[in-house]
Amino acid sequence: DAYEGYASSGYPNLANGGQGSAKGDTRVPNDFTCGLGTSRWYFGGSFVAPLAVEDVQSNDCFDMGGNAVDGLDFAWYWGGGTCVIGFFTSDDDGTCASPDPLANTYYPGVLVSFGSIPTGGYYYTNVEGLNSDNGIFVQQPAPGGSYLIALTFDGSTLNTNPGTQMMLWGTGDAGGSPFRSGTQGPDAWDDISPPDGLFSGECFTFDYTTAGLCPAILAQMVGMASYRCPADVNNDGFVNGDDYDAFASAFDAADACADYNGDTFVNGDDYDAFASNFDVGC
Repeated sequence: DAYEGYASSGYPNLANGGQGSAKGDTRVPNDFTCGLGTSRWYFGGSFVAPLAVEDVQSNDCFDMGGNAVDGLDFAWYWGGGTCVIGFFTSDDDGTCASPDPLANTYYPGVLVSFGSIPTGGYYYTNVEGLNSDNGIFVQQPAPGGSYLIALTFDGSTLNTNPGTQMMLWGTGDAGGSPFRSGTQGPDAWDDISPPDGLFSGECFTFDYTTAGLCPAILAQMVGMASYRCPADVNNDGFVNGDDYDAFASAFDAADACADYNGDTFVNGDDYDAFASNFDVGC
């Protein structure tokens, strides 16, 4: 959601005739909302925030979570040294209403190592094939859940060097486009005062609407990709009547989720495309 870019069309869900980006497709942090190219928000070279928890308000259309996250996209600033990013998901609340997100129940996650990378500038990555190629199961959170991301030296020691922080960009709510799958709210837990691996009331609202910024509502720059059969619209691993009912209900309501071919219109072309894939199955 807060990792907007796709190499050709701008939004991952617009790729490949509306079916979304496939494994191996390059996703880059482009911006088609505010006209700032690859610029991203961060809080400067002296700011340190190596640990964060973000809410997940919704997944892609019809998707209630539970399947494998097969691709991850991150963008971050680094304070120098060996870089290992830890990522974990939870079905528990990650908003400021949570008294302590570290008390949430997290599913088994993944550590992604990048070796030693220099200080300064920003980095982005597409991690592919977590489950399909490597058998690593990172569970997609349910709507209303959350994720934890940690910028570490070795998987456990947080990098508290100046400049270490996630990049920030606009949420799907701010982007105003149905092709940005998933939404996050403005709340975020950031371990900043001090960066000690604990959250002592360190929850903030990244809503800058009154400040006139674009985008107005920010979030950690993280994307989760769960690759699925085109007819399995609810991403539960099966093609059955549940998929047909979900799509038909959205189509009858002219909901943007029924724009199956990604052409910005909901019409018979979408129904025909879905029905054709449904007949084929997976």
